Amino acid sequence: MRIIITGSNGVLGQKLVKYCIANRLTFIATSKGLNRNPNCPDYLYLSMDVCNKLEINQVFDTLYPTHILHAAAISDLDFCEKHPDLCHQVNVEGTALLFHACQQFEAHFKMISWDLTKNLDSEYSKSKVVAQKNLESSDYKNWSLANLEQDSEIEFLFKFD
Repeated sequence: MRIIITGSNGVLGQKLVKYCIANRLTFIATSKGLNRNPNCPDYLYLSMDVCNKLEINQVFDTLYPTHILHAAAISDLDFCEKHPDLCHQVNVEGTALLFHACQQFEAHFKMISWDLTKNLDSEYSKSKVVAQKNLESSDYKNWSLANLEQDSEIEFLFKFD
């Protein structure tokens, strides 16, 4: 298993990286910009903007992943409300670009969201629902969803049925 973790600088991404290291899994951690994850050695990190097709292709070509744990998102509810276009760009369009790359590599794509049931009318939730519908309408079926309600479910993210 060769895993790409998106959003590795975020709260969830940091937990995913920590799990991979503890379980000696082969992975590359990615986020936009510099590595700000204290748990992630620089040699396991590559900068990748999920809205940049060229950067996505470079990372995929580096690792030839079998699995993608897509934790990158704009999830700050207040920020999403103030910047709905950017929220849509990252959470919907970025997800679509990653999903397309997964198809090229025949890799499993797992889209991860924090509890969407808390505020279904939020821009964050709306963007995640649109991204999910895009996956559901695809002919590519090697993907899954994870809607986390609590941190204790991290190990569950590494089950790819």
